[in-house]
Amino acid sequence: MTGWAAVLPAAVLAGLAAALCLRPASSTSRRPAVAVALVMLVWAVGSLSPDPRHLLVLVVTSAALGGGVLLVRRRQRLAARRRAGQLLEACGVLASELTAGQPPGAALHRAQR
Repeated sequence: MTGWAAVLPAAVLAGLAAALCLRPASSTSRRPAVAVALVMLVWAVGSLSPDPRHLLVLVVTSAALGGGVLLVRRRQRLAARRRAGQLLEACGVLASELTAGQPPGAALHRAQR
């Protein structure tokens, strides 16, 4: 192999090795598995087709998928914050109703609203 087909996989593998060495030991995410799959895909595309346009398509597609993942995670994080706020509000209502001497059933009914 010569040219892009030889240099690109070596560069990507070196970057992957550096990324794996720098990640925290306590991390249990799937990032290494995704990174390995991406490296194998880049290597396959680089080996089978040395045309740089194919690699450009791969990079753009990977960036789009990464952006989609970030968007989904952001939406999940905002929904979790919203739920946490609602839960805190319900607990506050329940605590105030119980402090005011309301029976537990009535306090739960009011907190449910």
